[in-house]
Amino acid sequence: MNSLVSIIIPVYNVEEYLDECLNSVIKQTYSNVEIIIINDGSTDRSVDIIDKYKKKDNRIKVFSISNSGQGKARNIGINNSLGEYIYFLDSDDFIEAQTIEILVNSISKNNICIFNAVSFIHESGKIVSSKYFEINEEDLKKEIKIGNQIKYLAPWISPWSKLYSKKFIQNNNIYFPEGIYGEDVEFWLRCIISTNKITYVDYYGYHRRYRSNSTMTGGSIKNLKDRIYSMDRLINLDPFSKQLRLFVLQYLLDIWRQSYQKNDQELIEYAKLKFSEYNAKSLCENVNILYKVRYILFYKPIVNNRMLLVNIDKLLFKLIKFCNLFSFNDK
Repeated sequence: MNSLVSIIIPVYNVEEYLDECLNSVIKQTYSNVEIIIINDGSTDRSVDIIDKYKKKDNRIKVFSISNSGQGKARNIGINNSLGEYIYFLDSDDFIEAQTIEILVNSISKNNICIFNAVSFIHESGKIVSSKYFEINEEDLKKEIKIGNQIKYLAPWISPWSKLYSKKFIQNNNIYFPEGIYGEDVEFWLRCIISTNKITYVDYYGYHRRYRSNSTMTGGSIKNLKDRIYSMDRLINLDPFSKQLRLFVLQYLLDIWRQSYQKNDQELIEYAKLKFSEYNAKSLCENVNILYKVRYILFYKPIVNNRMLLVNIDKLLFKLIKFCNLFSFNDK
């Protein structure tokens, strides 16, 4: 197979990491790629680095926009791509030289091919996880066969861990929400609601960098507010799917815990307001009692010590995981 692959890379103020990222792309063993870089209003040396690589590799296309976030940047990449397949790469990470070749050879007639990653702390180089996703091919096949792909795949949100069929993306009008954090959640849920033609290759070709000032690891108040705000949109992607509703409940409870960890009263009140407005309590219907306890723990706390509530919730989360209570057996 020699299909064209469009590699889409949003860039915003990553001068320290961009050389490593772009080097990993231009050195791919699979050469039939177009490299679409979207400069999202960078104010550091990222623009100079992009220009340097554009001069040395004619497969690179560059689009520049005012700072608008990764959602809009990726959508511009999708709309300007010519490839049969689309791959998203974060500009502060990098991939192994064989990554695109292995993904193209593995996707076959599927719409999405998932692969794995190694994560590390930038400042120390310490490996955080040698297996980023707890997923395997046989379990995936089994869960898809019984209609449980939403339950099994919903947690594996990261856009960079998949190769996508562009035809699938376009035919289902799947794009990233723009101007908000957490845009990748809605994108991925739309994907797994729209297809069960998904495969996994046990290849650890992605290097996920954790850095203190990234949009993903910063944990800002706006980040959490945007994710809370998106709740209604997520539920309404498929309001009759019990698997989706349970995932959204789990996702929101985790965000609520983070809000308490921030110890920000305005954020906590905002969460309560939105949970009430969107009737989040209805998500607790027909779920295990532990989920209901987690919800009540934050909505009607019995103690004023917020960190105590956070620690209790962490224990409940571990118990849910231990008892394998993350899913329904039906759609």
